[in-house]
Amino acid sequence: MIIIVLSSVIALVVLFIIVSKARKKREDKENTSTETKKLPNCNYPPFTHVRLIEMGLSSEEVNEFIEELIPQLETQISLIKQAFEESNFQKIEHLTHSIKGSTTNLGTGGISDLLVEFNTYLKTDDDKDTVNAYIEYLKHYTQMLKNQYNL
Repeated sequence: MIIIVLSSVIALVVLFIIVSKARKKREDKENTSTETKKLPNCNYPPFTHVRLIEMGLSSEEVNEFIEELIPQLETQISLIKQAFEESNFQKIEHLTHSIKGSTTNLGTGGISDLLVEFNTYLKTDDDKDTVNAYIEYLKHYTQMLKNQYNL
């Protein structure tokens, strides 16, 4: 009888140790994944449309293109935020891809570089915190573009 009781106690102790180690390992993994998550640090040079001037467009023509771009950006940002709330990262990737083309055709730096990086990120990952950070940068760089062109 004593052997049966001792065997049961030993089995319970071993089971307790196994469960405790598994719980600790899971907690360590959760802590490590949140601690090592690196959000994007977007610091791009100002947007420039020099390429369009070199192609022969006037400053007035460039300004017209930028004036048309701003509402497109604002519309896309609204749609991106909606898709984010729905956790539809494929739609966000599609939306960033479409507006990326417009911005990169007009210039480099700022909003163009951000959209290239954001869209590239979405092709391989969909961490909510990172995507949200990119959305905040998108709003920021759109405002910078508006300020740069006095719009």
